[in-house]
Amino acid sequence: MAAKANFREGLNARNKYESIFEGEHVPIYSLKMRIDKEGKPMSSYIHKNIPLYPNPVEFHITEVAHVTNKTSLLKIWDSEGFKDLEHSFSWWSLKINYMDIREAEERYLERLFPNRSNDEKDVQLPFLNRFTTSPLFKGHLSRYGNFCFTFPLSELMEAYKQQSCEGEEPVLRVYQTKVFKQEIEYVVLVHSPQFNEKFKDFFPLRYSPFVDYDGH
Repeated sequence: MAAKANFREGLNARNKYESIFEGEHVPIYSLKMRIDKEGKPMSSYIHKNIPLYPNPVEFHITEVAHVTNKTSLLKIWDSEGFKDLEHSFSWWSLKINYMDIREAEERYLERLFPNRSNDEKDVQLPFLNRFTTSPLFKGHLSRYGNFCFTFPLSELMEAYKQQSCEGEEPVLRVYQTKVFKQEIEYVVLVHSPQFNEKFKDFFPLRYSPFVDYDGH
């Protein structure tokens, strides 16, 4: 069953303007064609000419991060957890480091040139760094604050499974695409199976209509 996508826009809790597509992950080439209510491009930066990203490049992510400011940090200490009391959500982003980029680069080259010699591998210069320039790929940069909690993804999912899912496997769904002034977020919802009915209108991730996001 396809999720019914809804569009809304306005200021979020951080007083930042955002445009949200509920229930879908919208690729960049489609975002470029979407127009906001005033008839203007939603985000002018996505209309810039960006070099095509090597395709297909796979990043195998092992860590996630929760970045926050000092005020929220104190709330985390007081509550002894990361739960958003207003929305019952805890927000995490992928943690991509230098080695993740280099390994993705090597997988891409092995697929493209499977018969490279050792000498050819030794002289190969890094090239993905020309494309991985957003704050997501730079662990010391964030628009959300100066305090970062980093955990192995497998450990975080196992803890959530035991603490919130009564030992059952968590369910992953396509939740939102968020467009900010200088950022696009593709949001995946993770929830307990007991909330399947509540979130039934969102695609299960394994059936997600994923497309190439152009690597940006």
